[in-house]
Amino acid sequence: MHGIFNRGLQSYVRDIFGPEIWEACCTQAGLSFFNFETMLKYDDGVTDRVIEALTQVLGRPRDELLEDFGTYVVSEEHFASVRRLLRFGGETYEEFLHSLEDLHDRAKMAIPDLDVPRLRLTAHPGDCFTLHYHFAKQGYGSIFLGLLRAMADDYGSLVVVEHLSQQKGDLDADLFEISLLQSQTAAPKELTLPEAGNDGMPISLNTAMLDILMPLHVQISRPGIIRHVGPTFARLLQGRDVVGESIFEVMDFRRPSGMRSWQGLQLAAGTNITARFYHLPDHNLKAVCVPLIGGDDFLVDFSLGAGVHDIVSANSLNSQSFSPADPTAEMVFLKEVQYIVLANSIDLSARLDGAKKAAETQALTDPLTGLHNRRALCGFIRRLLDRQTGASFAIMQIDLDFFKAVNDTNGHAAGDYVLQAVARLLKSEIRNTDMVARIGGDEFVVVLSDYGIKKQLEEVAARIIRKVGEPILFEQQECQIGASIGATIAAPTKEISIDDLLAEADGALYLSKRQGRGRFNLAREGDC
Repeated sequence: MHGIFNRGLQSYVRDIFGPEIWEACCTQAGLSFFNFETMLKYDDGVTDRVIEALTQVLGRPRDELLEDFGTYVVSEEHFASVRRLLRFGGETYEEFLHSLEDLHDRAKMAIPDLDVPRLRLTAHPGDCFTLHYHFAKQGYGSIFLGLLRAMADDYGSLVVVEHLSQQKGDLDADLFEISLLQSQTAAPKELTLPEAGNDGMPISLNTAMLDILMPLHVQISRPGIIRHVGPTFARLLQGRDVVGESIFEVMDFRRPSGMRSWQGLQLAAGTNITARFYHLPDHNLKAVCVPLIGGDDFLVDFSLGAGVHDIVSANSLNSQSFSPADPTAEMVFLKEVQYIVLANSIDLSARLDGAKKAAETQALTDPLTGLHNRRALCGFIRRLLDRQTGASFAIMQIDLDFFKAVNDTNGHAAGDYVLQAVARLLKSEIRNTDMVARIGGDEFVVVLSDYGIKKQLEEVAARIIRKVGEPILFEQQECQIGASIGATIAAPTKEISIDDLLAEADGALYLSKRQGRGRFNLAREGDC
């Protein structure tokens, strides 16, 4: 599944249920990370495991969660770009439904490897529709159910949507039965056919036809008076009625130079024209003007030029604002998606660069024990301090008692073996979300990522002390050592550095040493 989907699912869980639920789902799903990258592709099984873990953690059915996710994508403010893309389908909910047939191809045009279902709409009498949904991945139709219902709310339409889940082989082939009980219906355009000449060809096109073919056109009569404007041109005027005004008071003609009069307009006929609205001075429009047969009028047809994305966004234009034969609508859709992709690409690049720099200074593996070293330890603690869950965590510093005697009596090979045995023991006592590191000759640190109560910490320490104290057999010789432990708690309300945390644990460790070894002490017990 594409990272865009997985990242959206991550945002949904974190925003609605909290970051701790998302981390629990990732752990349950067996992931080694908490963040999906938008521009990467992931195995479908990864997404399925995350969704299954989510159903288990929250105790809610899969279809219900996915329907909520579809609603979330439409209604959340920071997904406004997705809603704009869907709203671009038209002025009404019915037009939006028809635009869904183009969704697959439009999305593929922008992101070729994006997974998008194919959709086909069938209209029935009485404002009823059947939306045929075909997707190569099973079990995701409920997302579209939530999306369809949320878009009905966004359009202000009263709609009943019934989801009929089907399957054809490895394909989902769901149906959505849609009834529009109350909707905004676009009034049909009434056209008057033009008169025909002796050869049967039209003499001229009436304004209704021009509005369809060229919704950005303007008809001008001498000496530049606006007689009629197309519907999209009128929309760009933001409610101002300019019929009867001079075109030169509405628009600033930039090219050709000196085009400030009726004579200049006549000279510019058939050439490239660049103009701006006076109330939209940052957006250049392209145009061409031609004289109308049988009169002294001119027709000027505009296009939005390179600034199409900004103009569309600022004036809430949609696919119905352009001629059906005009590819501008597809270009706007493509541009909108590219903005989303570009933003995520920049974000990914920045985070990859940060990860590279972190990798140069962070953890390497201790070659003897295979544990993390001090750099890795500090990086792990930093991530725990920065996480958003606000959970406390514990740092346990462990020093081996009588270890020097093992080296002196049995040799350094025995000492290395004992260190490796202790490393395996410590790793067996921690969870996947915890860490154990070797930071010195016989010094180890265990970090428990979620601290519960003091009694649990004491139980973990007691088990470590007991197990480390059991004889370790090396080449038929028993090596006897012990362990002293000191610990500290990093509370989310405490402003403290990593060095200070390690120093606190180290101080508690040496208190255990002074008390006779094989002991456990906790620093700042009053904070527990």
